[in-house]
Amino acid sequence: MLDCKLCGETIYTTYICSKCNRIKDMMNLYSRDVVLDAVETIFIRNEKQRNFKIKNKLNEEIKTIGCVKDTKKI
Repeated sequence: MLDCKLCGETIYTTYICSKCNRIKDMMNLYSRDVVLDAVETIFIRNEKQRNFKIKNKLNEEIKTIGCVKDTKKI
């Protein structure tokens, strides 16, 4: 038994499991940089996106509490 070198799943025949092999195939097809850029674009938030998310979450909480009627000022 072996562990997948990428995700750690137990496998029996190769060094990479079938799901991680799909990622490897995508990197071979599109290039490592394109796949990495796509992953970072989709899953990693920059500071502006984080602040927007925090502001919206705070506005939702304020609305549910009912403390402030006009949340545009926050």
